[in-house]
Amino acid sequence: MTTRTMNLPELTETGSGKYLTINEALHIIDFSMGGIIDRIKVAPGTATEGNAYIAAPTGTMSGGWSAFSNDDIIYYFNGGWNNITPDANSHYFLYDQDIEQFIFWDGTNWIVTNVNPEIVEVAGTTYTLLDSDMGKTVVFTSGSAITLTLPQQSTLVTQAGQEVNIIGQGGGTITYGIEGAETLESLGGATTIVGAHSRATVVRRTTTVWGVYGDVT
Repeated sequence: MTTRTMNLPELTETGSGKYLTINEALHIIDFSMGGIIDRIKVAPGTATEGNAYIAAPTGTMSGGWSAFSNDDIIYYFNGGWNNITPDANSHYFLYDQDIEQFIFWDGTNWIVTNVNPEIVEVAGTTYTLLDSDMGKTVVFTSGSAITLTLPQQSTLVTQAGQEVNIIGQGGGTITYGIEGAETLESLGGATTIVGAHSRATVVRRTTTVWGVYGDVT
């Protein structure tokens, strides 16, 4: 038996190892306060007690996680990996240390709250979006031509609805494209963001579709 909202293990009258039940519940409360390390689909090579992750939204779990499901909370306790499968009654609000954002379970999906906005300045002329860019503003300061790559799901674990603001501060034309066989949506098939102080929003519309909207040509 587990509790309704956080799936904490409950003590039973005849159960053995009650200290393990209590300790596991404490670990779950602990990572609920301290956050998860990342969203991945392959178990890390090493782990310590209390490490917690969220399984990637797509793909097959591996590396010791094959029995777990997409979107599971996976935590290391008592020398092994354990999981919680959130359902429609679950409510979790966790800090994702990788993207430096709070995320919450809405009953169906993990949603990034974007409550920790930041500016990421890029001086170079080639850039690939990172997990940690989600919910932030990426400012390109170069006046030269810039190449921006939007990664595929196997490279960048994203959730539908996540977005990044792009600003072409330096005036260099930003040419954007997708990695792999995913789909790019943009007005009239546009592939560039042009002009000093130009702005566009990159949206993960689905887990296989990127949309770019704004000052695009």
